[in-house]
Amino acid sequence: MRRRTMVIVLLLIAMSALVGCSLQRDDMTIEGPKKVSIFDRADWELDQSLAKLTWKGSQKAPIATVVLRTKNWKANLHECRRFQSQSGHYGNDEFFVHEAEVTPNEFKQLLKAVRPTVEPLFGNHFDPEDLSFVVLRRSGNAYEGFEALLSQDVRSAFYRAVLGALEKENENGRQRVRTQAIDTGTHLAAE
Repeated sequence: MRRRTMVIVLLLIAMSALVGCSLQRDDMTIEGPKKVSIFDRADWELDQSLAKLTWKGSQKAPIATVVLRTKNWKANLHECRRFQSQSGHYGNDEFFVHEAEVTPNEFKQLLKAVRPTVEPLFGNHFDPEDLSFVVLRRSGNAYEGFEALLSQDVRSAFYRAVLGALEKENENGRQRVRTQAIDTGTHLAAE
């Protein structure tokens, strides 16, 4: 009887181990959540976001950096450096910054509007006459973002897309973007 009980117990242990290993293997093959592009985020996920437009080119007078940020986040611009292609900082980010608040929905519309212009530019090389467009999103302690460097041939379409994404009532944001575009010599016809 003892021998039979011991055999049954050993069989149960062996079966449990096999089932446990099988479940563990299955768990290891399950794919984690797919990474969602910042362009595809829902507006509520963009609650702590900013877009920074910095002119890196030559200038006779300082051209202000424009920061479009959501209400719930006043980011330190140093946080943008993790996505900037230039290892240092952009001088105008230190002294000449004009901010405007946007809603998460406006930010979502902005990303949607500029995506066709900026996404093909990822990985482009540094040109001293570029406009830097940095997008930064914070979720807890994690950051997501990118920088696109916009040369003269795409800046007009880019600025028009940004202006078209901002609500008509967002006069401060629209004025900040329009002023920077004009100061950088970008033609805004057909706004």
